Amino acid sequence: MKNVLFAGLHPESDEPVSLNECDSQLFSADEFCTLLVRCRANGVKLGFMRHAAANEAMDRMVSQGVKKPQQLLDQWRSEGCNERFGAGYLVPDKVLNSFQWET
Repeated sequence: MKNVLFAGLHPESDEPVSLNECDSQLFSADEFCTLLVRCRANGVKLGFMRHAAANEAMDRMVSQGVKKPQQLLDQWRSEGCNERFGAGYLVPDKVLNSFQWET
């Protein structure tokens, strides 16, 4: 998954928020936009989405299935959230099986 969705992006590690290491990766706002486009193109949904900020008052989290992630990202950015964004990725089995695995 990282080789397809995260290719060319520069994720930063954060404290794990789930058992899936991909879910603990954070991206700049522009790179997260790119990631959302790739998710949509590959049939990947978001189980949660978050914004991590130096000022905790700017932290955001939607934890119950994100229906319109780009719209939510745009809303958060309009509220001044422009630091690091992350998500939990729900990859359908048929999509996951289509990704090429490195050996």
